[in-house]
Amino acid sequence: MSTPRSFARRLAAEPLEDRRNPGALAVDDTISVPVGQSFLSDSAVWVANDEPHGEVFANGSVSVTVNGTGPQPDVETTVVDDGTGIRTAIRLTIPVGFVGTVLADYGIQNGNTGQTDTGTITFVPQTSPPPPPAAGVVALAANFPGDTGLWRWTPAGGWAQLAGVAASSGLSVDAAGSVFGAFDFGMWRWTAAAGWSELTNLVPENFRVTADGDLFADFGTFAGLWRWTAAGGWSQLTTSDPQLLTASDDGSAVAVFPFGTWRWSAASGWAELTTQIPTRMTTADGGTLFGVFASGTWRWTPAAGWSQLTPLLADGFDATDDGTLAGDFGANGLWRWTSAAGWTQLSGFDPLRLAADAAGGLYADLGSGPGRGIWRFTPAGGFVQLTLEGDSEALSVTADGSVFIDYESTIGGVWRFAPGSGFAQLTPLNAAFIASRP
Repeated sequence: MSTPRSFARRLAAEPLEDRRNPGALAVDDTISVPVGQSFLSDSAVWVANDEPHGEVFANGSVSVTVNGTGPQPDVETTVVDDGTGIRTAIRLTIPVGFVGTVLADYGIQNGNTGQTDTGTITFVPQTSPPPPPAAGVVALAANFPGDTGLWRWTPAGGWAQLAGVAASSGLSVDAAGSVFGAFDFGMWRWTAAAGWSELTNLVPENFRVTADGDLFADFGTFAGLWRWTAAGGWSQLTTSDPQLLTASDDGSAVAVFPFGTWRWSAASGWAELTTQIPTRMTTADGGTLFGVFASGTWRWTPAAGWSQLTPLLADGFDATDDGTLAGDFGANGLWRWTSAAGWTQLSGFDPLRLAADAAGGLYADLGSGPGRGIWRFTPAGGFVQLTLEGDSEALSVTADGSVFIDYESTIGGVWRFAPGSGFAQLTPLNAAFIASRP
């Protein structure tokens, strides 16, 4: 168990239920912040109307005081009212050489009674910031409920808190271990070298991140589909609002619109693949696309175009970098397709969850019961049962062939299975959702 003491302390001392109590809206806290990196903190979350208390809150405010010497911290604050409550987000960068503390005083007014509650967050610099990871790092990004926030785990460093607020609508990780998060107050990116940077104050309806860190973001009917790169920033790809979106590690994207399925690449721009509308799709390296249409499960490649793999409709699937497809066909079981051998059945059970790795392998959750649990397929070792414990909330694989498992509804906590070392519980806390890069 490598969870930091501050992580366990904050959850034990300040559970989410306490923050929703009208008698204790504002809560004092102390947070240790990495030196030289931008850190996101959420002073508090106030939820109204749908709560049992039926309170209505308004008029959030925040003021920041710096007590210390040396290079001065960079602080930005944002007060967001999303119609259900008010959130005060604080972005803070403590430079190397700063000695002292940063105090953020915040308040919230009860719209029914007029009562104003206040609290203070004390930020203190960490003495030893973690070193930047190498490319291809094994990293897990995990959201936890309440003010526990967003955390990142690596084999070398264990857990490190990235933000005191959880991403509200999605997480993704690139091959360098950088984290992309959609928060209530915008789209942000975290890197080991610089911490957090705001990409936009708009919140995407959907987004995809490539291995190189290119971001494709769907901003709905308001703004359409955009692409962000570290070198070039934002560019609008279309004003149309995609219904489905996926991206390949070659930098291309496929979007489904009411008028058909289209592919975008930097070299060629937009090209129509078909007027048909898939119900689900995924990509592999080289721009290969797999899609489930009314006529079956199909594959598209830039060289050969469309080919039907089966007239059956996959309930779910995932593809490896080499173009191997794992398909969940419900009562027909779990199958694996390769261009060399076609279809091979791995199990007669209907899998709950699939996660393909980069080397043609697969993890599958077959549920709980005799012959079920979590299984792993490799081309060399076949299909092997790893544990009887199934019914996970999420499976997320990494570049080294290991898998992270969120067992929220069963044995609890976030676990990791690594070939050669087996299972280890990373934390007994239940994650809201997790993300890693295969």
